Amino acid sequence: MDSAKIHLQINAGKCIYDGKMVKPDKRKGKLVLYKIYDNLYNFQWINRENNEIEDNLILTKSISLERVEQCKTGRVYILRNKTRGEISFYWMQDYDDSKDEIFVKQFNSIITNELANLDTGSKPSNTNDYLSELSGLIISQTRNMNKDNTKKDIYFKDIFKGEYFSKLLEIPEALEELKIHMPEGYKSKEDIIDVINSRALNPNLKALDMSLPAHLNFVLISLNLPPHEGEVNDPMEYIVDALEKKYTKEENN
Repeated sequence: MDSAKIHLQINAGKCIYDGKMVKPDKRKGKLVLYKIYDNLYNFQWINRENNEIEDNLILTKSISLERVEQCKTGRVYILRNKTRGEISFYWMQDYDDSKDEIFVKQFNSIITNELANLDTGSKPSNTNDYLSELSGLIISQTRNMNKDNTKKDIYFKDIFKGEYFSKLLEIPEALEELKIHMPEGYKSKEDIIDVINSRALNPNLKALDMSLPAHLNFVLISLNLPPHEGEVNDPMEYIVDALEKKYTKEENN
């Protein structure tokens, strides 16, 4: 994860749970907690033998990690996701067993002190000036597409169109932000519109559509919205509804 920083890490294996018994999976692994953004953490179990990620979730206030006291023969911990009703077991593999409780204490501290106390009505101090315009763009275009009261699936390609982005590019902050991602010599408004209109962009937008359900909370926090817990049937619709509620509330205050 190039855009994230390792916040916590410890060697640990997975356990196999059949609903009654917990048995250790003998593979070498590690638990890693990445900090992606302010108040947004990604938890992973990674196989140290082949570096493959097997468990991957966004940390929320409904998650906890605690020791299984009934286990007297090993250092086994249970990860609970109260919202989804899911549990996972891990056994610590670090030679220094004192690191176990340090990791768990820091892990749970993040949930208690950062995630549980998120103020959904506050405005982050680093809000970009153009976010409200981008949000308005998403809301208006998706609502226009469904104005006949017939529900339609909304995809990134429906929003990433030059005609929609022309207005956004009139905002200096938005233009400068987009220029950063353009190659040298191709940083004008016209160049950006050409890229937006390019059919070559479609595979990337399709990939975004496919990854959105798994990274919904990252998108929400990027738009200064509170993270969501549980399943969402239509992530794009959820984002639009959340933006609409946010700005309706701000207009009424």
